[in-house]
Amino acid sequence: MNVAASTYDLRLPAPVAQTETAPPTDSFVTRLVTSLVWTFDLDESERELAVQLLFGRSAGAIARSLGVCGASVARRCRALFRMTGTDGREKLFEVALRLTAMRELSELAANGRPAGTVLGPRYSNKSSRAETVPARTIHAWS
Repeated sequence: MNVAASTYDLRLPAPVAQTETAPPTDSFVTRLVTSLVWTFDLDESERELAVQLLFGRSAGAIARSLGVCGASVARRCRALFRMTGTDGREKLFEVALRLTAMRELSELAANGRPAGTVLGPRYSNKSSRAETVPARTIHAWS
């Protein structure tokens, strides 16, 4: 049997369709994007692009989920980065993280807790019971 001829006779399995799942509605990424929307007044398409970018999707996956071509995704990303004063995904994440931290700290202060106090669990060696106590103080950045 000829080796070259046998390769044409091989039956390959059908490719498995990759499904893109949407980020959870109450996720950390959603909180980050909400801060971006409030600060930069993003419209629905810009919000969806920010969700996809901060969720770590590739440009190709974003294009498939939005139903547009890769060049359109690149153009929209550049516009979003220009609008937010960033130059890429990492900087967009950093800005969103800082905005979210400031918003959540102001919400803590508005609820009567001292500004900069974050509540967290504390465990004692004597007991496995968790108590809610101030875990650390967050200092504002310059």
